[in-house]
Amino acid sequence: ILAESYSKTGNDTQALNTLNEFRAYMNTGGYISQGYYGFGLKYDPYVIADFLPVVGIANKSNLTTSQALLKEILTEKYVTLTGQLEQFTDLRRTKNFIGVTPKTGSQIPARFLYPQSEINTNPNVPKLVAGDLFKETPVNTSAY
Repeated sequence: ILAESYSKTGNDTQALNTLNEFRAYMNTGGYISQGYYGFGLKYDPYVIADFLPVVGIANKSNLTTSQALLKEILTEKYVTLTGQLEQFTDLRRTKNFIGVTPKTGSQIPARFLYPQSEINTNPNVPKLVAGDLFKETPVNTSAY
């Protein structure tokens, strides 16, 4: 979160330093179960040249250096949050900036899908109709 904040405010140097701090933590095992250490840990620090357009190892497309750094930060966050609701929220908030391909269809839902049990018992659940799942909410309509 901190690395993304630095990146979005134009401080790529601090964003990169913060990303590398996380990578250094992961290189010591981080939150990974020790049973997986045998597969090896390799989280080398990035340098800004890794994000240069076309030639950088983390920028094979033609993104700007800042965009490529932000994309890597968000990708690391996405992987870290696997299985958590924040991962879905980040995809919506960033307009799927990292380019996750939906399993079906061509869009990431813009709203949370509520189970029928929640709809039946919680009067505060938004009333949605067909197609609303993909309509942007006011909080998610600004450009990322």
